[in-house]
Amino acid sequence: ETSTYAPEMEEALFSLIEAVSSSCCIDRRRVTLVGSSMGAYAALELAARRPKSFAAVALIAAHYELDPMEPLVAKLTKHQRLPLWFFHAQNDQMCPHEDIERLVGMLRACSKSEVRFTSYLDTWSSMGHCTDRVAFWSKTADDDEAMPAYGEELFTWLASHRLSET
Repeated sequence: ETSTYAPEMEEALFSLIEAVSSSCCIDRRRVTLVGSSMGAYAALELAARRPKSFAAVALIAAHYELDPMEPLVAKLTKHQRLPLWFFHAQNDQMCPHEDIERLVGMLRACSKSEVRFTSYLDTWSSMGHCTDRVAFWSKTADDDEAMPAYGEELFTWLASHRLSET
């Protein structure tokens, strides 16, 4: 399966963000971006194509295997201070962990901002690609202690960021 970049979709998305921000009195400096799987690929591309548009980005089970990765890393780090938090299962059979681990290493080497990487073993799904529960769920008293859940921490982290002026 192949996909192609559609610049009109990018423009439509940014027009929507601007329209909602202005009509709902949203502080544009606090808009964050979250994507899961191929949505994380799109989030990486949007953040790279529109520098200084997002306060922070969370990438859940990201799919990114384009080589070379250096152009993406440069766009994400050279002209912006963009905090990034990746969540990825070591045994993800759909989106290879190694690709994202490599990307995170490259980003950490170049970024002027925080780059988090939460890596864990998915023991509850057959493909290791059920990362949403790790990133978005919160722990309860009845939860299995072995099951990571970062929901509260992730949303607090996202809310703590504002778009940098530099």
